[in-house]
Amino acid sequence: MPFGLTPVLRHEPSRWSHWYMELGIGANVITPAWLTDTRRFSTEFNSGDHLGLGRKLDEGGKDETEFRVEHYSNGGIQHPNPGENWIQLRYMHWFR
Repeated sequence: MPFGLTPVLRHEPSRWSHWYMELGIGANVITPAWLTDTRRFSTEFNSGDHLGLGRKLDEGGKDETEFRVEHYSNGGIQHPNPGENWIQLRYMHWFR
């Protein structure tokens, strides 16, 4: 069961109507340790970061889509793991 805390900075340039950029760096616990057929994280504690480019789909800003690149690794804490990268296409709806 993964659990993480990642503060995120979001920049919405006034010249780019409806567009935004995100950057996040945080701490994650991935338990049990990430394991595939060929790779394994050496610790359950890992750091994670992401970089995203998104667009608000409506005037109220309730619906968004975002292209995001993420990386997770233990940063060499114990037996450096190879890390893992993800590419995501996300859809978000804000209930506000």
